[in-house]
Amino acid sequence: MTSPSFDTYRRLAESVPVDETGSPLLTIGFCVELNFTDGIEPPQRQAGHDIYADYFGLTQKWLRWMVDPKTKHYRAMTPEMTPAHWLSMQPAERWVWFITAHGGVRFDTVSEYEFEALGTGPVGLETSFLGATFPATFFAMERPDVDPVALVRRWATWLKPMHGTAGLGVITPLDEGRHAAAGPARRALLLRHPGLDLHRPSATADWEKGLRCVNWLTVLGDALLATLGGVDAIRASLPAGLLLHEYPGGAILQAGPHPEAGDMHYDQWPAHYRNAARIVRPVQAEFTGAFRGFDPAESRDWLHRFD
Repeated sequence: MTSPSFDTYRRLAESVPVDETGSPLLTIGFCVELNFTDGIEPPQRQAGHDIYADYFGLTQKWLRWMVDPKTKHYRAMTPEMTPAHWLSMQPAERWVWFITAHGGVRFDTVSEYEFEALGTGPVGLETSFLGATFPATFFAMERPDVDPVALVRRWATWLKPMHGTAGLGVITPLDEGRHAAAGPARRALLLRHPGLDLHRPSATADWEKGLRCVNWLTVLGDALLATLGGVDAIRASLPAGLLLHEYPGGAILQAGPHPEAGDMHYDQWPAHYRNAARIVRPVQAEFTGAFRGFDPAESRDWLHRFD
């Protein structure tokens, strides 16, 4: 992955507010979001494990906390708390499962390294989801040998999501109180930088109806691809700068050579993101709720900011 100036990312990271202890209230990172169905089925739990194991292999030395599957309380990471150990604690039958791990200095602080997944059901209550985050420059500085497009394609092949996204996003603490405190700063960043996504927006059933929005990478399952006319029709109409990567079960729409944040203060819009949004607009869901810090109308406007 080629990358814009690291100064752009550093400026964003240094602009985030801190609390009274000097800990950041939020951060900017590379965020992967996948929404999937049949989350309580054993094959989806296995896929969730496989993705977590892949993520764990890349980020283990930075992870500090994990929610215990039995007590549902945070525990400091220990050597035996591996993905295989997590899987061994799961029953063989259909089961609601979750994985939560992050690298915060404390269990309640934000981290650029975060993995959260929920496999649930039935359809109509909330959507199963999987989210993973990395520092914004992870694939350029820490692991330049890892291609983020190939990573997302691999995870999508395993999980077969309905849809998803990957690119730059605003990460807030998993702790509810600190998440709420970060609300005003998160809102300001999202309104200023249209290329930033809202990490971990909600597990609302609205996402069963279609895609949330676009990012640098937009994951489209087979059902959404069919609604858009199929891979061949999409590829034939792609404007310059957009790529389509197929995988068994769907395809990934790539908007430009690298993620972009944009900046409304300087009228800088990620043009490739706008082109991607036009392509997938017919399969974008109509959100009926509101994001924290936004009223319902503002939430819908933000989701359609590239229209």
